[in-house]
Amino acid sequence: MKHLALVLGIWAGPVLAYDTLTTRDCQTLWDRFVVGLRPHEIFGDTQPATVVQANDSGACVIDGRQFDSQPFETLRFQVDGAHVFLAEGILPTSAQFAIEQLHWRGSERRYDLRFALNHDPAAGQLHLDHFTLSQPQDQSGVDVDIVVGGAYFSTLAGLQSSIGGLHVKAVAGSANINPALLSDLEIDLSALTRANLAIALRDVGQDTVSTSSRNALLEMSTMKRGTLDFDLTSENGLGWIQLALPYAQIVEAETDEEISTGFGRLLSGVELGLSWDTGDF
Repeated sequence: MKHLALVLGIWAGPVLAYDTLTTRDCQTLWDRFVVGLRPHEIFGDTQPATVVQANDSGACVIDGRQFDSQPFETLRFQVDGAHVFLAEGILPTSAQFAIEQLHWRGSERRYDLRFALNHDPAAGQLHLDHFTLSQPQDQSGVDVDIVVGGAYFSTLAGLQSSIGGLHVKAVAGSANINPALLSDLEIDLSALTRANLAIALRDVGQDTVSTSSRNALLEMSTMKRGTLDFDLTSENGLGWIQLALPYAQIVEAETDEEISTGFGRLLSGVELGLSWDTGDF
């Protein structure tokens, strides 16, 4: 993964911009975060009571041992603008999260998950920077940056009412892929054949997915071990409204015609670039 070493180096170093918080601050931030997302059932129907503490550097830490399932070892987060948010309700400008030894679904392997959120109110965007899912033992994983539009929130209430209006403007990153990662992510590449890809992309132009990108997909499905670099931009942004109907059409398709039409609509206004490098990483 071409960015992974740099990302881990950034995370290992000191971060001076984030607020130094007390345990009370950390607990209040987390509780407000959970309440704000509750209407969208991101945590399911119920969210267990969570104890959050501040460490010696003023970052917030959740010990995974407090949960019966122990879904992770530790969750750490830092927030820039936390004090202003707690006092005045103004949305923080950035936050950084790190989850160590994450138990990914039913896999016996553990992953580290890291990402940063940066709010750009002038552009009306939210940047998900260096979303990195990495498996420490074999170095497989994903590193991706995502730019989301429609994310200009001035209050938590604005966040609650605007999640459905978010739309992805750009995605860029790379993935170190091997059979173990594909299994953990429940991704089956067996159906990605030349014939099936031709059907799926029949109504998709070369300016959207080039021949080299199509060949990269086919080589990945055959080799299943290597590095995939990807870059996606959307003219109008990909949101729930733009994705829901084409996705439903693809899932429920009974004919090749319906599959082709669904993918054509799904990728309308999108430019997707892919490259594949077979081998170890």
